[in-house]
Amino acid sequence: MGQLKRVVKCIQMADHMAEPFFFCGTTTGDIIGINMRTRLFQVQGPKKELFSKGVTSLALLKSGDFLVGAGDGEVALAKFYKKQDKGEVLFEKKRSWKDKNLSNLSSPAITSIALRGDGHQFYVGAANSQIYRFNYSEFVSGGGDQKQINKKTGLKIEKKTQTDDKGVELVKTCHSKAVKDVVFPFGFSNLIVTCQEEEIRVWNMSTKKEILRHVVANKTCNAVCITRDGKTIFSAWDDGIIRGYGFSKDGKSLKQKFERGEAHSKGVTAISCTSDGRRIVSGGGEGQVRIWDITKSMNMKGEDVYIIKLAETMMEHKGTVSDVKITNGDLECATASNDGTCIIWDLENKRRKGIVFANTLFKCLTYDAKEVQLVTSGTDRKIGFWETHGGERIRDLDGSSSGSVNAIDLSPDGRFLVTGGDDRMIKVWTYQEGEVVGVGIGHSDSVIKVKICPNQNLIVSVSEDGAILIWKFPFTPRC
Repeated sequence: MGQLKRVVKCIQMADHMAEPFFFCGTTTGDIIGINMRTRLFQVQGPKKELFSKGVTSLALLKSGDFLVGAGDGEVALAKFYKKQDKGEVLFEKKRSWKDKNLSNLSSPAITSIALRGDGHQFYVGAANSQIYRFNYSEFVSGGGDQKQINKKTGLKIEKKTQTDDKGVELVKTCHSKAVKDVVFPFGFSNLIVTCQEEEIRVWNMSTKKEILRHVVANKTCNAVCITRDGKTIFSAWDDGIIRGYGFSKDGKSLKQKFERGEAHSKGVTAISCTSDGRRIVSGGGEGQVRIWDITKSMNMKGEDVYIIKLAETMMEHKGTVSDVKITNGDLECATASNDGTCIIWDLENKRRKGIVFANTLFKCLTYDAKEVQLVTSGTDRKIGFWETHGGERIRDLDGSSSGSVNAIDLSPDGRFLVTGGDDRMIKVWTYQEGEVVGVGIGHSDSVIKVKICPNQNLIVSVSEDGAILIWKFPFTPRC
């Protein structure tokens, strides 16, 4: 290849051509072709308008055209051809497409292109874990005709642009990074809300498809909770801001209701709200627990305005607050921390009511059905049962043989616990006997959160690798 040096990201064989070639997509953004018979570099393109962030995937059609995937999310139809008068090999981009909804994400690179049959359809996978289906005939004919002037000849040329999504369908989505939290709306089992770095997503449990997402660039959402009326989503972010969202009138997007800056100095790590939605309890990376009162008024334009006022700061934890749970009566809450303590707080008097100590980094907690016991778990692999009055330890269970127990949830009827952790397993326990009565194996990375749906038919678990797994609950709920 002489003086030409490239880092190759993908290779496409073309042995059905008159001369056997293989083509390489490079990080520079061009495609080079090498003759396998002569072992010589022969073609290169494009030479000027290179593919942004490199060529990350290639597929060759029987017609000789290429499908090209680029690092910036572009999917292009292109080809090499010989100029008749000079015999020079040129590169032409016939059609180009990008998903406009992904322009503000950090890494929407195209990672794979797979042909169906002879290429009448093809599937495209992106780095943000989305799969698109393209109909080739519609894709070729799609795009607007944009007239441009050739600077050398002065002639007008027509070029297919990325002005529409003709022939393109988004068929599958999932999280591309660790899922930090998952929640069900109160009393409703057909929707879940999840969050990850930069995103909050809402999913339909019946179709198993994403309904909508909201993106906050370069920020990570650590936790979410939903008011009982289902109208507001409160979210905790690593930039120290609590953001509240409501649904738009058409239900296809989230509309920001408020933004409370400087809620915590080292990021908001846990959040929960009262049953009336007028109070938030948040935990931060610096160990503080804060109570926020929410009031609603109206501005001069008749629009709702939300005022978030700090009611109390409680500073007894010495480490990151990992979980917050509020009782049904909104009179008290419990917080878990990496400092080895779980504290029960009196929300009326805004002071500590009780505390439990253990030689562990607490990851999660939940109340029992009568809210007289606290169930905790953490890095010591134990499931601990504690009295809420006095903080006395009742019993311990071995939650895992390897790795911490990161998530725990109580069934609506109070008879079962579900746990998940670094051992990548989902376990169903009887609450009274403390016996494992069900095990789910399917995750390929650590489980971060588990939730039982309100009708107790399903379990949803999310993990470090971005997976959302739905499990059938093994027992019939007791009315």
